[in-house]
Order: sequence, then C-alpha cells, then structure tokens
Amino acid sequence: MSRSRANRSICVAAGLAVAFGPVIVAGVSQTAVAATPVAAKVLFKAGPSDVPDQIWSMNPDGSSPTRLTNNAGGDDEEPRGAPDGHHIIFTRNTSATSASQIFIMAPDGSGQTALTALTTGVQDENPSWSPDSTKIVYTHSTTAGNDELWVVNADGSNQHLLYSNVAENASEAYFSPDGTTVVFQYSEGYLWTVKADGTNAHALLAQDGTNTDENPSWSPDGTKIAFTSNRTGRDEAWVVNADGSNPHSLTGGAQAERPVWSPDGTKLAFASDRSESDHIWVMNADGTGPTQLTSSTVFNGQPDWLPAVAVAPTTTTTTAAPTTTAAPAAAAQAVTAAPAFTG
Repeated sequence: MSRSRANRSICVAAGLAVAFGPVIVAGVSQTAVAATPVAAKVLFKAGPSDVPDQIWSMNPDGSSPTRLTNNAGGDDEEPRGAPDGHHIIFTRNTSATSASQIFIMAPDGSGQTALTALTTGVQDENPSWSPDSTKIVYTHSTTAGNDELWVVNADGSNQHLLYSNVAENASEAYFSPDGTTVVFQYSEGYLWTVKADGTNAHALLAQDGTNTDENPSWSPDGTKIAFTSNRTGRDEAWVVNADGSNPHSLTGGAQAERPVWSPDGTKLAFASDRSESDHIWVMNADGTGPTQLTSSTVFNGQPDWLPAVAVAPTTTTTTAAPTTTAAPAAAAQAVTAAPAFTG
C-alpha cells in the first residue's frame, strides 16, 4: 500500500426507527412516537497524497461522503465513534510542532475540542473509547521516545498513566466490552492485555519475533478479538478468542488491515488495497461477503463504527373532557383491566 498501516480505517452501523401506538390512561390519550434516530455513519480518514488527511463520514452503503474536519496544519486521522453515538474522537497532528493531540467532536464535526495538551515532539494518538463512553485510552509518547498507555475522561479531566514499560512500547489499546481489561500492542508486534487498573499485564498471543500482530478490536460480546497480522506473509484480518486460543485468518490470503467490529458483532469493517487503491470494506464476522464501500481514488483508511443514536420518544397528550361524573372512575377501571403498553 502507498500509505502506512496507521493511515487506514472505517466505521459502519445500522439504525432502527420505532413508533409506539396510543395508550389510554385515566381518560388521557397519550401517543408516544420515537423520532427517526440519527443515522449511523461510517467514519474514516481520507486525503490525496499531497494534502493533509481529514476525517470523513458516510452512510453505511458508502453514499453521501461528508468531510468533518479541515485541518490545514496537519493530518486528522484515527476517528473513533463513541459507543453511545454522541461523539467522535480522533488524532490531530500539527506539522509545525511535530506533535499530535487527542480531539473530540460531535458527529457532524462541530465542537472540535482538544483533550490533551500540545507538546512539541510528543505524540498523543491511537484513541479508543471505554464501553460507557466516559473515558478514552490512548498512546502517549514520552520525551524519551517511549510509548505508554494513558487514560483521560471524555471532558479532558483526570489524565493519567495506565501502563508503561521503559524497556518496550505500549500502543493501540482497546477496552473490553465490560471495561475491566484492555488489549494492546506490546513492543513492535505482540498482543498483550492489562487490567483497567494497570495491573496483570501479560501476553495474549505467543510470538516468535518474526511477525507483527497489531490493531486489536474487541467483539461486542467480549468473546473474540480481531487484529491485523502478517503471519501468512502479508497483512490480513485475523481473529482470536479472548483467552488467546484459536487464532486464524478471516481473509484467506486477501490483504486487509485494521478490522473493527460492528456494534452488533455481525460485521467487521477493514481497510484494504486489494482493488489497487486504499479503500474501506466490510465483511461478515466469519470473513464471508467482503464488500467495498468507498470508490474514490483518494487514500481511505482507519475504520471504526459510529452507532446510531437512540432518540427519546416525544409525547403528545390530549385530555378528554369527562361526559359524566362517572367517566374518570370508568377510565381508572380500564387501566386496571388493561395495563398501559409495557414494551
């Protein structure tokens, strides 16, 4: 590929619209109708070779690509959609200071705000959400050049070290769905896990030092981890059980990078140059049905999924005037006999 592995990604998801019928309670007609949820989007970075990368979104079928950032001073990349669908985090690189920061914004690109400080020569990158959307784990490079895992609250507070090893780098962290464990890339190509309190760091997959495993992504049910590996001689999308057993390729020799699970666990999005350009693809969780989503000639990469936002129902209430003094009692009896809709 003409761009580094770190420069490819995507994000895809599906939404549901729900409507509730009228409910009669004590003479009051209440019609609760849920508005159509904000449509889930595919997030990715894109940019021609001679201009900075920017964050984009598109519909799950690849239509309506929309640029969300416009950073003339460097690359915006590594978008990650919050599990609750309300925010996007990303890495902003500033060419003038050779530094990068973690930023947060709304799904439409508004409200872009730095969560970490801009320090010349220091890189904050590889952000990923906690399952409750309140914390972000990311890679922080020290002035000595060592990569560490740090955590910050989604409002930028309580920035602190999670894991560090002065002898080896730690990067590309990803929370487990229950929030108790983090999987990450140890050294230059090993997958390790560490508890969310920074204890019990250990290898997930054995390595002989000749191959590279990276870009881990935990399945929503917590049973599997997808990752990129060159164990077959080229980069492919692999999956392993959460206990480290049964690692195997999903792409059968076809090039693929940065696989990431859909919110419902049925799909994996990934980046690939199999069509001779860098594009975003999606496939079933078992590796079947690969489908290309992007079609432009620019470099597309670094996927993640932005879930649909559930919209709270709106309620229209009309109070019926009783025709007799007995009407309210009759309505109350109806409620007892036929409870309101419960789901």
